[in-house]
Amino acid sequence: MRSMIARPPDTRNGLIEAALQCFAEHGYDGTSIRMIAQRAGRPLSLISHYFGSKEGLYLEVFRFLTSSTFANLTAGEAAPPSSKQEAIRIFREQIHALYAEACPEDPVMGDQRKVERRLLLSEMQNPKPEILEMLQRRFQPWVNRLKGCIKALRPDLTDDEIILLGTSIMGQIASQSLLEGVSRAIWGQPNLSAFRSAELLAEFSLQGLHVLPNPVQGPVHICPPNAL
Repeated sequence: MRSMIARPPDTRNGLIEAALQCFAEHGYDGTSIRMIAQRAGRPLSLISHYFGSKEGLYLEVFRFLTSSTFANLTAGEAAPPSSKQEAIRIFREQIHALYAEACPEDPVMGDQRKVERRLLLSEMQNPKPEILEMLQRRFQPWVNRLKGCIKALRPDLTDDEIILLGTSIMGQIASQSLLEGVSRAIWGQPNLSAFRSAELLAEFSLQGLHVLPNPVQGPVHICPPNAL
């Protein structure tokens, strides 16, 4: 007969939050279920009860991350832009949406994002198939909208060229988040709002995509390394 003992309503979420902290600090291999239970202040048996195993809990942590951290990326227009002006507007919206997720202005949320970023970065070195599938589902609407914008702005580009440019645009924003400490040490701390930062990145990317007043003609000659 199933026990009728009432559980605190936040027990499951408490285990997920504790696991997120432990996995981010010690990695998957360096984290034990006992360590997670101690961090959460819950009995060890509850991890098996709710998640079955450490791997099950690890996957649940990423379900939590992809459902809460990148929620804004699934919203917005799905139809391809009907004009260049509409493409520019949607493009800017997508840059702002991703920047707001990656670099939140709220200090408390920012501290939480740092923990989440550490875990995401460590997992992205060799992602598990289940986690890769979660990330694909979460990012695909955003990627599709950005692809549509780039195609509308630069119809001359091939699909492979659009993928390269889209990846680099995404990388600009990711680097603001993932390399924050190194960037601050090398460049200093910019005193800009999140809105202004995202707008500058959007302008920078749009200039590279469709404002080419002096396109390069002929082959590009790159200086060999020993000549620098």
